[in-house]
This record gives sequence, C-alpha cells and structure tokens, in this order.
Amino acid sequence: CSAKTVTWFVPVILVKTLQVMDVGWRSRVSGGTLALHFLYVVWFATSFWMDDLVNVFWFATRSGVPFTRFAPSFCMGLLVEYPKTNIAMTALLAVADTVQNGSSSGDFFAAMSVVPWIEVMLLVICCGGATLVVQATNLKIMFSAVCNFFRPPHILARFF
Repeated sequence: CSAKTVTWFVPVILVKTLQVMDVGWRSRVSGGTLALHFLYVVWFATSFWMDDLVNVFWFATRSGVPFTRFAPSFCMGLLVEYPKTNIAMTALLAVADTVQNGSSSGDFFAAMSVVPWIEVMLLVICCGGATLVVQATNLKIMFSAVCNFFRPPHILARFF
C-alpha cells in the first residue's frame, strides 16, 4: 500500500515508518541462511515489545522465510518464551491475590519468590538477549532512515 492511497485515519508518517521497518527487516531476513532464519524467528517470538500476531503475520507474508523453516522455529520460540509467560502469569495471580485480600506488597513478593531462579535466568538471557538484538536492529533501521532523509532525494526515494 502506498502512502498516497492511505485513508484519512491512518497517519502517513506511520505508513512510511512501517514501510521503512519492513524494508529494513526484509533485507536482513530474506537473504539469510537456515540458521539465521531460525534465529530471527526465535528472536521475534521471544522479544519483549513484539506482538505475537505481528511476528506471525509479518513472517508469513513479508519475510520470505519458507513455512518449513518458520513453523519449527516458531515452536522453538514458544518453548524459549515459556519462562516469560510463566513469570507474567505468576505476577498477575500475585497481584490479583494481593488486591483481593487487601494485603501489602510483601505478599506479592512472597508469591513471586516461588518462581524458580533458573526461569528468571532464562528470561534474562533468552528473552532479554532477543529483545536487545531486535530493538537494537529497529533503532539501527530507523537511524539509517533518518540519516538517509537528509541525503539527496534520489536516495530517499528507495525508502518511500
């Protein structure tokens, strides 16, 4: 969809930003090897601030990663994401119990202390590392686009 055909309720800058991110990520993912495809899918699946639907739809429609590589990689990503989901659910239950019982925050921390330390370490290493890679790449793509914005128009035309 071009920026000119967007309706009035979708800001043009949002469309252009998504196009820049799409081109930036597609250029990184499409030419990759089996191992890189696997890593990209797992990183997207386990990264914080990445919606699972965005991950699935973008890889299915835009990335060029074949389904035979995407499906097992995404399943592995779901397994790696287990500690993040388990800790989030434990925290939600602890907050609900604390609010329902009208107790202090000490009860929340007591409930969170049942989370095994290995899950916390896996969360920090796997999900934290994936977040670092994905969000650093997002920043690099956007920084490159901003730098290209101040170059002659013929260079800018390839992004928009």
